Amino acid sequence: MARTLALTLSTIAVVAGACAKAESGPDARVLARQMKAKLTLPHRIDDATRLDDVEGVSRRVLGYFLTLTQVTAADPGARALAADLERGIRDQACRDPSYTALLKAGISLQMRYRTVDAVELARVEIAPGACGF
Repeated sequence: MARTLALTLSTIAVVAGACAKAESGPDARVLARQMKAKLTLPHRIDDATRLDDVEGVSRRVLGYFLTLTQVTAADPGARALAADLERGIRDQACRDPSYTALLKAGISLQMRYRTVDAVELARVEIAPGACGF
């Protein structure tokens, strides 16, 4: 699962970072449209994770909507996995150059993970202030 988290974060960060550099004004809705133009959604990140959508939740919040394709809400380890995902995202967001580019531009990042049976498992939002930007 650590490999899945690393791949998920890396894939999202590369696309997001490229779009943030191309955009002069920090509008998450514009960034989301640019990202969608570069990806075919849904986008399989790895065997266990799929990026279903990217949306500008608001002008300042960029949302990533992901499905954990091998996890159901009833799985015994689902809640522990949610905690691991949140911890991993928070740990990496302030260090990853692609994420920090967005955060420095004033864009908050929101990752929403759901199970294969469409139950939201985790919602993690990182605001620029969380990383000191």
